[in-house]
Amino acid sequence: MNSGERTIQIEIPGNPVPKGRHRTTKTGISYTPEKTRKWEQIARLIASDQMKGQDPMSGAISFIVSVYFDIPKSWPKWKKEVAEYEGVAHTSRPDADNILKASSDALNGVVFCDDSQIYLCVVKKKYSTKPRVEISVIESAIIHSKTKKRGQ
Repeated sequence: MNSGERTIQIEIPGNPVPKGRHRTTKTGISYTPEKTRKWEQIARLIASDQMKGQDPMSGAISFIVSVYFDIPKSWPKWKKEVAEYEGVAHTSRPDADNILKASSDALNGVVFCDDSQIYLCVVKKKYSTKPRVEISVIESAIIHSKTKKRGQ
């Protein structure tokens, strides 16, 4: 049982990459697309550096993902200015759940033991002149389902 909360914050620079659908070869071998694999590797390296040798979180966690996409060059000047001040929600593809999945898979085993520990998740998608993914992982003091009574 945790006595308090522990937070790790990670920023992955560049355009976000959603979890690609698994592909299957003619021989029946399933694999993750290369673009997704590369993004997850980068995220895992950044997260590992941020952990500074700490053990992965083992309690219930909140997973908050803020995704910032490049502002389209085709937009009019007024819309670009509004987007720079986070006034335009990104409501097109890629889907928030696919970005969430790539993010949680990348940090699985590095920041937390298993993504089944996530009991609360939030994803927001916006535009920015600095595309990136910001992830906050908060280990809560809340008792999780795998907690056992003391003395057992």
